Amino acid sequence: MRALPTLLLALLAAVPASPAALAAQEQAAVRAVRFAPVDTPPAGRDPGTEAGRVAGGGPAGYLYLAGLGGAAVGVVGGGLIGLGRDCYEETCILDGIFGAAIGTSLAIPTAVHLANGGRGNLLVSTLATGLVGAVGVGTAFAAGSAEVLVLTPVVQIVAAVVTERATMR
Repeated sequence: MRALPTLLLALLAAVPASPAALAAQEQAAVRAVRFAPVDTPPAGRDPGTEAGRVAGGGPAGYLYLAGLGGAAVGVVGGGLIGLGRDCYEETCILDGIFGAAIGTSLAIPTAVHLANGGRGNLLVSTLATGLVGAVGVGTAFAAGSAEVLVLTPVVQIVAAVVTERATMR
């Protein structure tokens, strides 16, 4: 029996007292959940401020952060897998470098794809980052420069984000 007065009070609270109260409830509902087309910025907003947003509504920076996390996982995981093999003293470091390159080529596009809500093409993004990784490792060994190895994951992140956004469904 105690539930009946509570239910009546809840129903009375839901009924607007005036047209102004109805308008206020409608505005609150619109502010709480806004269903707008992806290409159309919300009313009253400058379209230029929406340029850095992903189609799902989140900032594009989240994709770069996800790529950075994927790079960390790929370098550590791939490097440890590469070093975990039986190796000879002169090839151990090469195994670790190749493992890290393969790890980042797989982990970066996967992380960006997941952060993008699975809307892009993971295969194309993986191929792009794999190509960037192969060119980066090859250039580093040809030039004898470790700086190229440090820059390769950064270029892979950019390549993954660009291809993921370009192939969004």
